[in-house]
Amino acid sequence: MNSTVQNNVAVLGLETSYLTDGRTFNEFRLRDAINGRELQAASGLRKTWQVAEGIWVGGSFENTKAFGGLAGSNSTAITGTVEYAPDPRYRLYASAEVRAADSGDSYINTLGFAYKIDKDWSMLGRSTISMQKTNSDHSSLLQSRQQIGFAWRQVDIDRWNALGRYEYNLKDAVGGAAPLKDESHTVSLHVNYQPEPAFIASGRYAFKWGRETDPLLTTDFKAHLLYGRVTRDLTRDLDLSLQAAYTWGQGSARKYAVGLEVGYHVVSNLWFSIGYNVAGFRDDALTGGEYLNRGVYLRLRYKFDERLFK
Repeated sequence: MNSTVQNNVAVLGLETSYLTDGRTFNEFRLRDAINGRELQAASGLRKTWQVAEGIWVGGSFENTKAFGGLAGSNSTAITGTVEYAPDPRYRLYASAEVRAADSGDSYINTLGFAYKIDKDWSMLGRSTISMQKTNSDHSSLLQSRQQIGFAWRQVDIDRWNALGRYEYNLKDAVGGAAPLKDESHTVSLHVNYQPEPAFIASGRYAFKWGRETDPLLTTDFKAHLLYGRVTRDLTRDLDLSLQAAYTWGQGSARKYAVGLEVGYHVVSNLWFSIGYNVAGFRDDALTGGEYLNRGVYLRLRYKFDERLFK
């Protein structure tokens, strides 16, 4: 949640198909329950309808209750979704959720699109906006994240892949004990090269800039990241990777990361890996899905495409 507070969630549940494209669910959810702070049960239903060729609408209803009458943990949520894909070249998606809880109300909206420009080029976009209001101190938290990018892939020979992306992030906390406004922009270029099935090389450059404002101080920041990884298959089910990264910028020290990783092919398209970084750092906006903290880490990778959901 921030640099000093962590949140862990586990879900165990049952889901039953009652109609075509419909689901009912009953789940037990534990949030930091190891020390007894919260234990919940959630029940609800989900349904999707195809209203016309290439148009789907859906929705869900969920009710959450806390065991033991723990205050602030009961909530009711309603979600609506729309998916529009009349042409194989493009797809649009939108969803909205309203959640009323004892502790406060929240709203979230998601928009996304994908457009196939030609056989090698695609354009992708996504927007997420959420608002949370807390009853106890009448504070509010607005979070906004927008992404747009262009992807290039050599469909005929499939050696080079590239992605250029711009991302905007806003976190605006008003009222409460720690009001804060954090605004940032990130531009990144990702490149992947696979000259043969047993070898992959990838690299990334990212640049982030923004401003953080609290009641006492306004801070501008800039940061750059260079990242590279090479992976070699040792056997059919075993691979070895070496990764390295370097970051520098305004208001931050120069830092680097170097690590080694061994991966095992468990089943088709699923890899389990263990790695160790002898040096590392953390910057979620720049590093993306790569783990660059110092020390031992585990990684699970699964490769899939749109055919998985058909």
